Amino acid sequence: MWLTTLPGLLFSTIAVLGALRLDELGAGAAAIAAAFLVAAAFEAVAAPLIGRLSDRRGRLVPSALGVAGGGLVMLAFPWPEEALVLGLLIVLAGPLVGVLYTPAMAMLSDGADAAGVAQGFAFALVNLAWATGQTAGAAGSARLADAVGDDVPYFVLAGICALTLVGLLRRIRADRRAYIDS
Repeated sequence: MWLTTLPGLLFSTIAVLGALRLDELGAGAAAIAAAFLVAAAFEAVAAPLIGRLSDRRGRLVPSALGVAGGGLVMLAFPWPEEALVLGLLIVLAGPLVGVLYTPAMAMLSDGADAAGVAQGFAFALVNLAWATGQTAGAAGSARLADAVGDDVPYFVLAGICALTLVGLLRRIRADRRAYIDS
């Protein structure tokens, strides 16, 4: 569930702080909407490709790629000083962060199957995890940015991505060792 919550945190932070920063840099409503629309389009194109990778290489490899990409994007967000550059970063963030959703949802589905739980319940868990991330990211990043500046939420989320990546890499190594030993 964490890998479904994390992209919600990242996306909602980008949606709140990124949109406000674009406005601050002089972008109009249409330009802001276009950045997020194009990001969503790229994410939609990437999702089936990530799904195929997830089916071939396992769920953890694309998850690790998504966490790494999400962390790098978060580190880049504080620096753009031009609306166009920030808009391009938002477009890039869509598929990089969106990589996480497909394997995470597949893992929840796989876990439900293994536990004998109905897929409808697994889908409810996906919604719960996603909504928690969206809400916590939007409210938390806005509150934190208001208190200490916009950079801090991005850096905190980059750190969370780094810790998550460490956990995923350990799991990937353990799975490979188990495969080799068997």
